[in-house]
Amino acid sequence: MTEPQGSSQAPPAEGDVQATGPSSGVGGESGDKPLLVKDVAGKRNTVVINTPSTLTDAADALISHDRTAVLVVDEHGKVSGAITENDILQAYLIGMPWHYSVTAWLLTDTARLPQFLVGVLTLPPSAPLAEAAATMRERASSE
Repeated sequence: MTEPQGSSQAPPAEGDVQATGPSSGVGGESGDKPLLVKDVAGKRNTVVINTPSTLTDAADALISHDRTAVLVVDEHGKVSGAITENDILQAYLIGMPWHYSVTAWLLTDTARLPQFLVGVLTLPPSAPLAEAAATMRERASSE
């Protein structure tokens, strides 16, 4: 498989990151608009696969794009979870069939970023980057 189902860049969706204004800083100096989450995330060329994909599709996407994780999105572009290298290794170790659906995998307690955590661990694309940084610091200090 040369390309995962869907595009090689995440469609504009809930959770995407974007920045505005000419400022390269976080805080909107000199009247510039503050950078937003969607400004930064959109520049990463995030690899996505669609929910009907299999673990094989996910592994192919990881290898062909030299990434450690791919986002799984539904038909509306909403993030359902992420499949990581560790997910693929874990699936192999427990003997999962390679035609197993990524959607089904994300519903297991074995998934690294299961579907139920997506809402808890993401911010909307319109969130200021400073808010994202503060949220990350808060979550890191509570671990």
